[in-house]
Amino acid sequence: MPHPRPAYDPLPKHYLGAIYGHPVVQGQPPPGAPPADRGGVWDLKQGVYRPPRGGQWSYHPAGPTGFDGTWTYSP
Repeated sequence: MPHPRPAYDPLPKHYLGAIYGHPVVQGQPPPGAPPADRGGVWDLKQGVYRPPRGGQWSYHPAGPTGFDGTWTYSP
């Protein structure tokens, strides 16, 4: 007998959660970050991504629900 297919997409490996709908996967930078920022570390307590080069990416919510915000880099 065949196994039923799940009704959802499986989560990516190293998935930690989400910030305003943006998936948080360990080692993957947020949307808009350069590819060179891969391999960094997410700090979910502060809601920031720290790339290997230093500095951090943080999300600034906007709009009535916060989902229209942007990711910004600060050294």
